[in-house]
Amino acid sequence: MEISGYQLTERIEASANHELHLATGEQQLGHFVVRIQAFDSDPESQNRYVETLESLRTIRHPNLCEIVDVGLLGSSAYVVTPYYPGGSLGDMLASGLSMARMMRIAISICDALAALHSHDRTHGDIKPANVVFDDMGSPVLIDCSYFEPDQLERRFTPGYSAPEVVRGEPLSAQCDIFSLGMLLYRILNGDLPWRWADSDEPRTRGATDALPPFGPQHATFQDLIERMVAYDPQDRIPSISQVKNALDSLNAMGNLNTVAVKSDLISTAEISAVLPAYPEANDSSSERSRALRRASAVHWTVVYTVFVVGLWSFAVGLYEIPVTKRVLAEYGILENAALVEARLNAEALVADPNQNLPSIVAAYEAVLVIEPEDEDAIEAINSARISWEDDFAAALTQNDLNIAQNRLDDLLEIFPDDSRLQTMFDELQTRRYALQLQTDTLALLRVNAHQPEASAEIALGQFREVIRLYPASIVAASELDKLAAHFSAVATREIELGNLQAAMDSLSKAGLANSSYFELATVRERIQRAATLQEEIADRLAEASDLSRAGQLIDPPQRNAAMLFHSVLTTDPDNEIALRGLAAVSNLVVAQFDEHLQSREFGEIRHIIERAKTVGLYPASIMQMESSLASELDNISEAADFVVLAERLIADGYITEPSNNNALVALRNARQLDASNARISELFTECVARLSAVASDARTFGLDDVATTYSTLAAQVAMDATP
Repeated sequence: MEISGYQLTERIEASANHELHLATGEQQLGHFVVRIQAFDSDPESQNRYVETLESLRTIRHPNLCEIVDVGLLGSSAYVVTPYYPGGSLGDMLASGLSMARMMRIAISICDALAALHSHDRTHGDIKPANVVFDDMGSPVLIDCSYFEPDQLERRFTPGYSAPEVVRGEPLSAQCDIFSLGMLLYRILNGDLPWRWADSDEPRTRGATDALPPFGPQHATFQDLIERMVAYDPQDRIPSISQVKNALDSLNAMGNLNTVAVKSDLISTAEISAVLPAYPEANDSSSERSRALRRASAVHWTVVYTVFVVGLWSFAVGLYEIPVTKRVLAEYGILENAALVEARLNAEALVADPNQNLPSIVAAYEAVLVIEPEDEDAIEAINSARISWEDDFAAALTQNDLNIAQNRLDDLLEIFPDDSRLQTMFDELQTRRYALQLQTDTLALLRVNAHQPEASAEIALGQFREVIRLYPASIVAASELDKLAAHFSAVATREIELGNLQAAMDSLSKAGLANSSYFELATVRERIQRAATLQEEIADRLAEASDLSRAGQLIDPPQRNAAMLFHSVLTTDPDNEIALRGLAAVSNLVVAQFDEHLQSREFGEIRHIIERAKTVGLYPASIMQMESSLASELDNISEAADFVVLAERLIADGYITEPSNNNALVALRNARQLDASNARISELFTECVARLSAVASDARTFGLDDVATTYSTLAAQVAMDATP
């Protein structure tokens, strides 16, 4: 069985009317799941099925299962979805789930359901098995019955499905709100609330069932979940957006438990399986007596030695038991009992892999309250911090941004003023943006797979930006290799057609994709052998010089001096004229940038930077412009802060005093940072008026010396009022 664009690798499920296969893409990276649905002698149902999936394909959200491809296959139809390798929420519940992770998952599911509901679609079967995780740890809402034909009866899951679903009534958004509420109850309390009286199987809520009370550790969720799982749909929370707002409010309260772990319940049989069997009694006491009597003196020596060693080991072990230390501390044999207790609690938290940094630091700070100079506690806090920073770095290396965010959140909560954490935050945001840009560009290539030329140039710029932000990206490097191969092939084809200009353009793009790509040398050599190559280079250099003199340095995008100089260097890397020309273009672009920066034309400034990146100007020039823009924006912002300070000081009457913190000092600092701010001159004028008024009042009351002083000050400030 063959499906265009995909290589089927393994059949993972088969039934009378459908098959599931694992597959790899032939034109796109990644693993996929292919569902093949049979429609024997029913072409109408087959076409209706494909049309329905095509409409579902338009609903796109990062937390919803993506429909990659849909098509016909003889009397069957197929649908292709990504393979999500991160396991399901059911697997995660077995090992425990932190409160922060649970809240992020719940809010992500709300976002996915909101996208469905906005298209008048309903999921209808929310449960742990239908929440999976992609390779970056983000939750994705799936449902196998989502892809079943309309004529098949839709399945429901007892315990999670709303009562009206069990009764066979049409699905609605309220059904999804009920199921999400039961999912949250299951996570928080470890099990579903209702079961059959004569069975351990779950059942759906009945009209008379009351929701069991929550434990005190999760009581804040009781009201929300009761309103989500009300028996009557009219009594439930009206929309999934309101559910998300309620979850955001609970999250913002900041008093949720730091760890809210509920693992799968453990059965008595499982407990028995790990306990040692009770030793059977030996009724042959007479036989043991005879054996002892036969023991030699050597045996007694061995027994005595073992007894002494065992007694010593027992004493050491007993001392190491926390209860023993507490008892000894209470009787004054050891140090302060409260200090021992605090240390033991802190050590227990460190040993627990589910604990977060704030809990551990709080435990050791409790030790420091009792013993402020406790070096072990201080070292433990420092070690925990280093461990969290190492975890952040490791998670960033593995692109597990959820763990990196968790570690950084913990560090910021404890050390909010540490400048190093701001650097870590910026690094995380940069990585997040790079990976999102990478994902979006891959999606663009998939969508425009039938028109590769339309997206190849866009993808080239996007993947180059990913590499600039995240140099270790294997995916972006691989995609740039593909683009280098693509543009090299285009260049070769243009050479064969005799279109040297188009060939040089494509070769330039291939070089931007990967300057070390092995085919570049071959293509470059073919271009160099072309009969009109030198004439073309000369014409390009002349045109580039003309465009440079005309000011068309990096614009228009279709043809400009930088692009022409680059195309020459792609064919002839050592061309001195092109190298000098490109350097001159870079200098002129920077000069234009400086002029616009002086005039505060920020729209034009950003356009220049983006175009400079696109045409591949020297990185040093781009970095210089980006740095100057950032510095100028900082100056404007800082100047605005000084203006606000000056307004407040004027209002409070601090115009000239105190000497180091008055309105005039603030206004002079503001003008030094941003001379174009008109408000500065207005405030200087206001200061002149205030000083002149004081001088006038002083003269009225006969204080001539004071009047002279303030008149002099007013005259000096008046000079400052003019920029």
